[in-house]
Amino acid sequence: MSLTTNKFAAGILSVGMFFALGAPVASAALTNAQIQSILSLLSSFGADASTISNVDASLRGVAPTAPVGGTPAFTWTRSLTVGDSGADVLALQKFLNSDAATSIAASGVGSAGSETDYFGGLTAAAVTKFQNKYASEVLTPVGLSAGTGFFGSSTRAKANSLSAASGTPSTPGNPTAPVTGAGLNVAIGVNSPVNIALVQGQGIGELAQFTFVNNNNAAMDVTNLTFNRIGVSTDSTLNNVYLYNGGARLTDAAGVSSSQFSFQNSAGIFSVAAGSSMTISVRADIATGTNGQQVGVELVSVGSTGALNSGVSFPIKGSTHTISSATLATLTFQTYSGPSGDSDFTPTDSVEVWENSVNIGTRAVNLQSLTLENRGSAAPSDIVNLQFFVDGVQYGATVASLDSNDRALFDLGSNPLRLETGTRTFRVLADVVGGSGETFDFEIRKSADVLAIDSELSQPVTPVLTATSGAINTIDSASLSIVRSNTSLSESVAVDATSVKWGTFEFRATGEDVKVEALTVDVTTSFLGGLDNGKVFLNGSQVGSTRDIAEAGTEFTFGSSMILKKGETAIVDIYADAKSTTGTAFSAGQTVLIDLDLTASNTEGVSSGDAITASINNTAAFTRTIASSTVTATKFSGYGNQTIIAGANSVRLGSFTLSGASTQDTNINTLTVTLSSAEAATITNLMLVDANDSNVTYGTTRVTPSTSNSFSVNFVLPESGTKTINIVGNVKSGSNNGSWIAVLSGTGSGAVTGTTATIASATLQTITIGSGTLTASVGAGDPNNDNVVAGQSSVHVGQFNFAAANSDYTVRELQIKIPNDSSTSITQVTLKYTNSAGIVVEADQALVTGAGDGTASFSNLDFVIPADEDRNIDVYVGVPTIASGAKAGAAISVDFDFNTGFKVVDQAGTTTTSVGAADISAAGLFYVRKSVPTFGSATKPTSVPSAGIALYEFTISADSAGAIEWKQLTIDVATNSVTLTDFYLREKGETTNINDTLVDANGSNDVVIIVGAAGLSDSDVEQIAAGSSRTYQLFATAVSGWGTSGDSININIVEDTSVVAVASSAGLLAGQNFVWSDRSATSHTTITSDWTNSFLVDDLSGGDAVSYSQS
Repeated sequence: MSLTTNKFAAGILSVGMFFALGAPVASAALTNAQIQSILSLLSSFGADASTISNVDASLRGVAPTAPVGGTPAFTWTRSLTVGDSGADVLALQKFLNSDAATSIAASGVGSAGSETDYFGGLTAAAVTKFQNKYASEVLTPVGLSAGTGFFGSSTRAKANSLSAASGTPSTPGNPTAPVTGAGLNVAIGVNSPVNIALVQGQGIGELAQFTFVNNNNAAMDVTNLTFNRIGVSTDSTLNNVYLYNGGARLTDAAGVSSSQFSFQNSAGIFSVAAGSSMTISVRADIATGTNGQQVGVELVSVGSTGALNSGVSFPIKGSTHTISSATLATLTFQTYSGPSGDSDFTPTDSVEVWENSVNIGTRAVNLQSLTLENRGSAAPSDIVNLQFFVDGVQYGATVASLDSNDRALFDLGSNPLRLETGTRTFRVLADVVGGSGETFDFEIRKSADVLAIDSELSQPVTPVLTATSGAINTIDSASLSIVRSNTSLSESVAVDATSVKWGTFEFRATGEDVKVEALTVDVTTSFLGGLDNGKVFLNGSQVGSTRDIAEAGTEFTFGSSMILKKGETAIVDIYADAKSTTGTAFSAGQTVLIDLDLTASNTEGVSSGDAITASINNTAAFTRTIASSTVTATKFSGYGNQTIIAGANSVRLGSFTLSGASTQDTNINTLTVTLSSAEAATITNLMLVDANDSNVTYGTTRVTPSTSNSFSVNFVLPESGTKTINIVGNVKSGSNNGSWIAVLSGTGSGAVTGTTATIASATLQTITIGSGTLTASVGAGDPNNDNVVAGQSSVHVGQFNFAAANSDYTVRELQIKIPNDSSTSITQVTLKYTNSAGIVVEADQALVTGAGDGTASFSNLDFVIPADEDRNIDVYVGVPTIASGAKAGAAISVDFDFNTGFKVVDQAGTTTTSVGAADISAAGLFYVRKSVPTFGSATKPTSVPSAGIALYEFTISADSAGAIEWKQLTIDVATNSVTLTDFYLREKGETTNINDTLVDANGSNDVVIIVGAAGLSDSDVEQIAAGSSRTYQLFATAVSGWGTSGDSININIVEDTSVVAVASSAGLLAGQNFVWSDRSATSHTTITSDWTNSFLVDDLSGGDAVSYSQS
């Protein structure tokens, strides 16, 4: 035995004895250094990660994990990496937890029973363990020596083979009790990486996460953190160590000395708000030449402004990670092209402050965060709303302002940006709103300020910062812009209006706050009279005194009342009366235009004391026109000239639209309807009704109208708005035919100015008092002929249309007639129509047999036909079963009786008992059947017509109401240069012919297939059961002549085109094409009279033709 073997055996023996003595209760007897020595010894002897992990757990008093149970196998079909999600990720986590050597977490998120469908850092670490365990099958074939955490093709193949072989076992976790109580709790983070594969030479590899929970009611600052390096490694393994919160770097680099490193900041490394938590990552640059080492960190002390929770016990140990050798992707910031050395950088919104050309090499990376730092003197409040762009597209949220360290963090951690290989343009835009005389220079200070993850190795790459900044830029002195606001009004202004807002302007200061001490307001009017009572408002409040505005301009002084904040838009409004400086009101048609002039010397930078560099002149509002408050009345375009009948009540005698003034709202107070003496004498109860709400009336109803009917009203007509009003009244009975025309006028007053608004007269619609008519006809939706299966409760058999002219009509009574021959095949008659409430209703009546027809008489109907419109009434019947009295073969038809049992009332209340001069017959005939056949579409069973090969295939189905039988079927076979003889029909898959005698096509190309023998007395039939179908195929015994260009064969079923009375099958064979029976006779045979032809059989009007052609 070699010396090494002896040492290994001794080490294992020692550990074994330790377990035998009850390790889980002995942790208090071992220091952390002793535990690390034991783990280092195991590692030096080549023990695998699972063994080391279980020994470590036992030494600390926690039982090792053991696999139990099992779950169904899973097959993975795609590669997975950090950021992916789905059911396959959930299955992967369960699979990894099935083996203690590859488990994701001992407790919490990711542990057995707490798996998720998100692929995060814990999952990547577990995949790395799996890859290392099966390195010879997963890593070696692709040239890798250590796991990467990327679930690619080779890893997937191994996982699939293991899953398929034994299913996916599951492992219970070993939850640890959370620390609770007061003070600051500290624990290993739930997503802290576990046994991942780091890469030598990489930057900011994540070593551990620690979560700090503040249980107090005040914020706590963490001021000191001390860590130990653990694992089989040296101090030089970790070049630089940093603390991060997500993608934000919290500290500068710390160095490792004597296995320890620390961070101190009396002002607080970070702060944890009351009742909240913060998770901190420890990240480090991994030195080159460290392949095979194991490294991790443990937290050994915490200093804070408040006490730690009494339950916190140090050290708090993170996992150890294996360092591998692999080629990482590259990320090079190669060319800076942002602003550089600008000595008078103009403060502007959305201006570029940094740009770089970035090259990605080897493979894609996932960018999670990028931090820029301003190395200039500008304050964080001077540069705001920073946005990060890649190739012109913004990514991540806008950063409101720089932090206290002058940094802007663009955090893409929740949705990392995948950057494929090649050159990309990174760009940052910002609003430079202040900093007059100060400087800015944005740059990436350290490689640790860029967190980009190799898309395959799942580790951060080390960016190369060739060029990330330019020279210092100096922000120009205070500046001010004035523009007309998009909200500045352009509408007309009412005559004599006061306190008119003539213009709205946007003032924006940049560089620093700017004080405006005076502003000149100019006015140009078409009558050269200036404006009365001018005022300047800043953000809704008046500044300065009220002054008349002269044509040559008036200066308003503000002292210190107009200070414009840098980067903010201030709204300045100019008000004045629509009067000259002498108080004279403007006239309609005159115009007003104001503009602003600002002299630079009347401004002052609040910080610098400097004026803006240039005056601002002639910033104009819109030209405004003075207009009178005119309200117009017009004939409503949606209501034309009408004819109405004498005696009609509540009819619309006119309709008008009021259009509001363009300058202000108008209070309408009087509307007048003027009539001639004759017109007034023909009506009663004249009223005004809102066209949009018939429950709203205006003024008092004029029971006995006069020639001038004035309605006192009180409503507001909005500026430039409209309102439509109807004139409604009753027309006296016996009024003579003739024209009736109302004239509308009115008055109101301006809601702002109070000036009178006169509504000029408007002549409304011509209403002719005449007579009304009602006509009836067959409706456009009248159903066509059809077969009807007995036993249906509602069969649509007719539709009748009624059209009204000049009056509403209400049908109260109506009679439907059905021939007695089919009346026994009907249970009831149903009418469907729309009533006066606009609701479709039904009315049912039994059919009463009469001398020649059965009748269904309906009363108390509410079938309304509005004036000058038409409405349909539909007729339905119930058909009983054959057993209940329906007559197979009966033809149901319906007529509307024009003068018997009919009653209609017009709008004047006049009753009429007839419509038209004759009964109206619906067009359809509906033949009662016990059941019906249906033909399916035909197909070609072959592509080359040949003897003994099926040429034509089709299906016949029977309705679910009952079986059907068929005796004869006719198939048309038309050929060109081809001869087919001795046809026979078979059910598909059968070897027996349906026709006993082979047949040839007759002179009409028809092949007549008769079931059984061809004799008329033969009783053989084809029966198809209820609700089922049969498929048939047509064959020819001989096919000759096929194969020459132009040869063709066309085949289709021949249908019958007219109805035939039911008879025996023998009585129909000679004259019909398809002979079938619904088996409705009491003792059905081929000789009973329940056989018919194919007229109205479904799907015989198309889809039954097939063709063969030779090209």
